[in-house]
Amino acid sequence: MLLDAIGREPSIVRAVVYGSRQTGVRREKPKPERLDIDLAIEVRPKYADRAFTEFSLVAARLKDAKGLRIQAEDLSNTDSVYYPERQRGVLIFERCAS
Repeated sequence: MLLDAIGREPSIVRAVVYGSRQTGVRREKPKPERLDIDLAIEVRPKYADRAFTEFSLVAARLKDAKGLRIQAEDLSNTDSVYYPERQRGVLIFERCAS
């Protein structure tokens, strides 16, 4: 299901799973919640000036993917404190250049 949802998004070029799904360690939360999937994606929009908008639209569609609880983040955002963790994640999708 996850790879199907990613594959339906033509602007996604790479996707990495990180966080508790990668490490197997889940931190305690005050209210039990269904496990989410921490997913970092790299988006290549048709137009460079629309990168943020394209990422936001793709992330919203992934979040609404049926049967999944996806938290999508920008794999290329070097300003994020989670950037190193995302870079150590497991590559699960890479689109071949056409």
